[in-house]
Amino acid sequence: VVKKLLDAGAPDVVVAGWTAACRAAFGGHADVLAAIMAKGGAAAAAATPAGSSSMSPLLLATLKGHVECATMLLEAVPSALEAPDAHGRTPLIVAASGGSVPMIDLLVSKGAALNATSANGRTALMWAAKNGDEKMITTLLQLEGCDGRAKVRDVIVSQTYFSFFHIYA
Repeated sequence: VVKKLLDAGAPDVVVAGWTAACRAAFGGHADVLAAIMAKGGAAAAAATPAGSSSMSPLLLATLKGHVECATMLLEAVPSALEAPDAHGRTPLIVAASGGSVPMIDLLVSKGAALNATSANGRTALMWAAKNGDEKMITTLLQLEGCDGRAKVRDVIVSQTYFSFFHIYA
């Protein structure tokens, strides 16, 4: 259906801050995303919609753990690997918040910066700790180059304040 619409000249317009590429990436519809990218160009499909919530299709795919969509977008636009949203969150930070270990594996294999910080100074590890995601915390700490001691600060885990030292002491 999408291919027929695109072939008929249907534009990928921004609706409620999202393009069709955003919706496809968020929903994990790799076939739809591929059709949009083939018709409108990969760079255009990967772009953050103007005036949107600042989440690019890659960030939406990483949030939801849709590895196939993220792979397609990264292969088409490798520079998107470190492209932050309006809050300074990189795809790795968003993936850590979303809790997908396979997504973390993909991003790290592409060279994602492990200790990049969002606008509020939090790394992917800090976001995982804030969410109380032990599996993600363990995954990130096992990665070579991940600094669990960098900028130790209090984070909220299940309504209780812990520092990384409290969690892993």
